Formats: sequence, structure tokens, C-alpha cells
Amino acid sequence: MSGGGPVTEPLANRPTGAPWLMYGSMMRIGFLNYLAKPSTVMLILVVFVLQALIHGSLWRAVFINRAEIAGYDLHQMLTYVMLAWALRSFYNNSLDREIGERIRKGMIVSDLILPINYPLGRIALIYGRAGTRLLTTTLPYVVAMSLIFPVTAPASPAHAVLFAVTALASLAIFGGINIIVGTTAFLTEHYNGLCTLKGFLVTLVSGTFIPYALMPTGLQRVLAWLPFRGLADLPISLYLGKVDVAHGIGLVLCQWAWALILLLVGRRYWDWTSRRAQIDGG
Repeated sequence: MSGGGPVTEPLANRPTGAPWLMYGSMMRIGFLNYLAKPSTVMLILVVFVLQALIHGSLWRAVFINRAEIAGYDLHQMLTYVMLAWALRSFYNNSLDREIGERIRKGMIVSDLILPINYPLGRIALIYGRAGTRLLTTTLPYVVAMSLIFPVTAPASPAHAVLFAVTALASLAIFGGINIIVGTTAFLTEHYNGLCTLKGFLVTLVSGTFIPYALMPTGLQRVLAWLPFRGLADLPISLYLGKVDVAHGIGLVLCQWAWALILLLVGRRYWDWTSRRAQIDGG
């Protein structure tokens, strides 16, 4: 499921000027691009509400004869479910498929001649789209789910701030992963299967379906060294106060470091593959 459609604006309408001004223009394009499809926005909102309702109903059934599971009571678990899908609606994007499709069709040529770094331009684009999703999908979703689920308030103002900062990092983390996956289309035409596998694995290891506290201890230790926790389990744990503020600051900085690493790897991978690409046509 995509957070917005691909940008297909003509080359003549694309931003021009100083590179950093162009990155700002890409954010603006992303913001307006998502607004241009109100029916898609409404459909995504409905889908996320249904997913959260089904997920929450399963946990209600699990908690019928239990007051607490792995340190979560029912209200906290329902809050976890609501926030997990709220975060997914915020950072979700189909950047990998968009890049792969533009490469497959040869449309990437018009992007390569722009005087900006393509991966960084895509990141600016998804931050613009995320701003629109926050207003049109995420916030309406949170309001709707708050009327259905007994949502728990943030543990403290400091925990709420850390939650927001981590949510912003999730955009760069997921975007960096998608850039790496999408760029693989330079090497193979069969990138759609990789995109599907990536989506399933990221949802699983991010803690969207199952909190880390319920995962095997060995798996928790491995995932603690990877960036995926910053997509769901970490920001929600901060929100609920499962992590103290001092430790949370260190974890948030670690997630931003992972975001920068993924963007750097994606940029290097893009440079390496695009320089070796041969595009036929005229």
C-alpha cells in the first residue's frame, strides 16, 4: 500500500535553481502531489482504520483472561496498535517501486540530468508527502481511533517529544531502505518481488505487528543493533514510558545515525549502479 502516487511531472515543470533550493521545491512537489489524489487519501485512511480495528480485536481476545502481557496492559496494547498503524501511515511510501518503475521505463534519464543528487531529492519528496499525510491521513486516523480505543496519554512531555523526533527519523530510515531496494532495478527487472519481501520483513521486524517485548530474547538482541525498531517499537515504547528519557535520548540519536548511514549507503549504491547503467533509445 502506498502513501502517495509517483511524481510524473514534465521535466519543464520540475524545480530549477540552486541545488538546496531545488530540494525545498521537491518537498513542495511531494506535498502538493499527495493532495492531488483525494480519493486515494480517503481509501488509505479507511484501510488503516480497518487494519487497526482487526489488529486491536485480536489483542482484545488475547487479554480476555489476562491483566498484563510482557509489561503491557490492555489499554497500553491498544495504544500500541493505534500508534503502530499511525506511524505506518506517516512514514509509508512506495519510493522503491517508483524508482524501479522509472528505471524500467527509461524515464530515469530525465532525473539524471537534474543538478541535484537523485536519492536526496527523493528523500525531500517523501518528507513533503509526509507533511500532507500527517494532516490528511495520520491525524484523522488518530482522532477516529481515539474514539474507538481507550488510548493512553504520553508518559510525560519529554517522552512525547522523543516520540515525535523518532517519528521524523522513521521517514529517513524507511526512505533510505526503499532507495536501496528501488535502485536494484538497475541490476534486475524482477524488483517487484524484492519490494514485496521488503515490505513484509520490515513490518515484522519493526514491531508493527508484535512488540519487541514479546519476541524471543535472542531476536530482540539482534534487532536492537538494526534500524528497524525506530519504525514502530522504539517510538511507541518512548510514548508509553517503557524507556526512560536519558536512555531514550541515546536510542533516538542512534536511530538518526542509522538514518544517515542508510542515506549514505543509498547514495553510494545509486552512484555505483547508475554509472554502469546502459539506457537505449533516442
